[in-house]
Amino acid sequence: MPKRTDIAELVSRITTDLRGIVSDEIALAKAEIKPALTRLLTGGALFIGAVVLALGAGALTWLGVAAAFAWLLAAQTSLSVWACVLLGLVCAIVLFLLLAVMLVALGYSRIKSARAPELTPASVRQSIAAVQQGVERGLALAEGDSDVSPGDQPDLLR
Repeated sequence: MPKRTDIAELVSRITTDLRGIVSDEIALAKAEIKPALTRLLTGGALFIGAVVLALGAGALTWLGVAAAFAWLLAAQTSLSVWACVLLGLVCAIVLFLLLAVMLVALGYSRIKSARAPELTPASVRQSIAAVQQGVERGLALAEGDSDVSPGDQPDLLR
């Protein structure tokens, strides 16, 4: 039958190992989630930029482009001034909407490329399994089960 000090030492080592496992799992989760979070934030920022452009990123710029289109149309065609202004405004709207669509596509590709953590959940499952196995073997040893020998202890408990 194991001595009480052996069990206390075993419990102390298990506690220390569990603390190490938990801190390692947290560090792994941080390392794995940070790049995905960066990609998501970048993609979100690009979507915000697209919304700003789609709503008319700068009325003065939009009006300037529209006036330039109107001036070109008036110089190249025999349309009335108001028809040229109207077509210039339509051309400026189309140009800014195309820019907005390009930003949406770029933002979507950034968000789509972000991946969920893969290593952390697998590592946590392995750690839990090792702890459960260690506890089961420790209980079996404490109860004096003859099928389990002290040499069968997993690395976690040594």
